[in-house]
Amino acid sequence: MFEWTLRAALLGSGAAIGLAAGPALAGQIDNLKAQFDALQARLDQRESQGPVAESVPAAAPANAVVGGDYPGSFKLPGTSTSCSATPSRFRH
Repeated sequence: MFEWTLRAALLGSGAAIGLAAGPALAGQIDNLKAQFDALQARLDQRESQGPVAESVPAAAPANAVVGGDYPGSFKLPGTSTSCSATPSRFRH
């Protein structure tokens, strides 16, 4: 008898919580729908503007330190000489 009463009480409290959460969830769903509609409008606006030109990465200045010819190395600015700060036995 106690188990049946406990089950009924748990089922009833679960139903009450579910019904109480209904209006709160409805407000969240309406908020998400509004956000989705706003994002869809922005996307439609961007698509109507036409293709966007791809950006070209800026070239490194002549005096910049850039990656060298072998792993872990760098080129000396203004030259084509590759240098490394590690001994050659550690390079792969």
